[in-house]
Amino acid sequence: MLKRLIVILVFFVSALSAAAEPTDSTFIPGRSYFGRNHYIEYIAGNSPYILSAPHDGFLTPPEIPDRTGNITSGHDSNVQDLIRKIGETIFAREGRYPHIIICHLERIKLDANREIIEATQGNPFAIQAWKEWHSFIDTAAQQVQKSFGKGFYIDLHGFSSHPVQRLEIGYLLSGSTLSLSDSELNKPAYGNSSSIRTMIPISGMTFSQLLRGPRSLGSFFENRGYPAVPSEKQPNAGSSAYFSGDYNTYRHGSAGGGPISGVQIECNMIGVRDSENARKNFADVFAEIVKNYTSQNLFVTAVFDQSAVPLQPSLLQNYPNPFNPTTNFGFRVSSLEFVSLRIFDVLGREVATLVNEVRQAGTYTVRWDASSQPSGVYFYQMRAGGFVETRKLVLTK
Repeated sequence: MLKRLIVILVFFVSALSAAAEPTDSTFIPGRSYFGRNHYIEYIAGNSPYILSAPHDGFLTPPEIPDRTGNITSGHDSNVQDLIRKIGETIFAREGRYPHIIICHLERIKLDANREIIEATQGNPFAIQAWKEWHSFIDTAAQQVQKSFGKGFYIDLHGFSSHPVQRLEIGYLLSGSTLSLSDSELNKPAYGNSSSIRTMIPISGMTFSQLLRGPRSLGSFFENRGYPAVPSEKQPNAGSSAYFSGDYNTYRHGSAGGGPISGVQIECNMIGVRDSENARKNFADVFAEIVKNYTSQNLFVTAVFDQSAVPLQPSLLQNYPNPFNPTTNFGFRVSSLEFVSLRIFDVLGREVATLVNEVRQAGTYTVRWDASSQPSGVYFYQMRAGGFVETRKLVLTK
């Protein structure tokens, strides 16, 4: 009986792994492919664009319990229809299909824009769907890189909690960071921790210009009648709330290097998502802008040289920030090094040690649960060989 149980468990785990690793050899552009139980959909593409919609699903299967605790469970209404219209319009304009990935699970069941622990809360069926989600995006990225050498990823959202009606374009930079001067933003640390890191040298512009200058993505939208931040007209979010991007943008953009740059776009409701006609009009403009933006900033005559942006040791800004009570830290190690990552309060007292061991070269993410700590300003510091960097984070309860 025990041997039979072990065989069943091994088969189950193997099935999950196999389903989470699709290959691109069987994918026909424009056709939909699905993970288990149709929880995740991949519309195969043959263009250099990858689009995803993680939060407009409607499935609530009993096999996946509702996530509980301090979670975000808002629904991005009409984003699924919007992303399909964008795909149709891009094909009509360019004759190529963008790669599109859609999560059909309600966010209360799976948050496809969070790391695996928060996203699934350990449910095996949610874990499988989460793996399929990221495997489909990875498959799309591999195909884009194979066909074009580089590409552009957009994680599309539409949470309606922010009252200012404008597009919020997230580059993994906080609202307070956007308030910095151009000269400050042009310091390497900011561009190197952004989701468009590898686009900067290709564009031939400074980071601040690419972020909010005339050829920035936000300015392209502003010039077509869709208010956007950051842009030339709205260089920062001011005192209003702002979504800076999250796990998908971090994982699938170029913050850790690589040829796929990306952003998160939070689409406002009025005039963008609130009617069939609004979604169609926005899709038309979106298709035009993504072509113009990438033509001028990504697919330019300069040859993409990955060695121009080598993997360097660095500590990324935590996300989310401010946070309550958990947040994630991304960091990169350039060679085999002893690495430490510690949290300190404003008095310099160490309150947590997240990493204290030898790590291979690579990009890592660790999570901190600050449930036992009071609200306030903290600092986190990474040491790796001769590299030392310190950043600030805010716990708000």
